[in-house]
Amino acid sequence: MMKTVCLEVELEMDWITFRNDLARERYDEAATLATKHDVLRKSWDDCWKTLKNLSINLKGKLELVQDFAPMSLAWAIIREDGTCSFNGGLIFHGGNEEWSGGFPTLAVTLDNVTGWSIHT
Repeated sequence: MMKTVCLEVELEMDWITFRNDLARERYDEAATLATKHDVLRKSWDDCWKTLKNLSINLKGKLELVQDFAPMSLAWAIIREDGTCSFNGGLIFHGGNEEWSGGFPTLAVTLDNVTGWSIHT
């Protein structure tokens, strides 16, 4: 069974699906970045814990698709009947950093975020 790259706890991936290979590649790219930089690890882990809890509480599976912004993913929680119960983005912030190749952050936040945050 595949596992997520959550550094504080191992989260089995039976609650996640990837819409296509591009989504899996984006996930792998972001997970690799998170493991290489201590400043990014906490936000990565925190987001995956939150998304897992959401999928459990809403009784669905998390479906991932690549986002147009670097290191970011769109997500939806899909019920057994195929309907979407909740959706959003796992957005990477840090656009002026080397991590995104200088691509600007395309989301507004009220605080200074470096790493990932969940947007709905």
